[in-house]
Amino acid sequence: KTRLSDWCGANRAPYAVYEIVERSGPDHVPVFSVRARVDGMGEAIEKGRSRQEAEMAAADRLLKELLLNGS
Repeated sequence: KTRLSDWCGANRAPYAVYEIVERSGPDHVPVFSVRARVDGMGEAIEKGRSRQEAEMAAADRLLKELLLNGS
């Protein structure tokens, strides 16, 4: 998440917004799906065993996509 925030700041892009898309599974082993979005630049959805884990995975995926697309 920090690297994505750093990229947004360096590229004068809006900072990422994170949104829980889905929570599934039982309470003792939940699975979270989180969307990371940078307005006008892209978005990515990833899953994790916690909200934080899913946010980090989505941020990492989005940053990779932004770097690959040369945004």
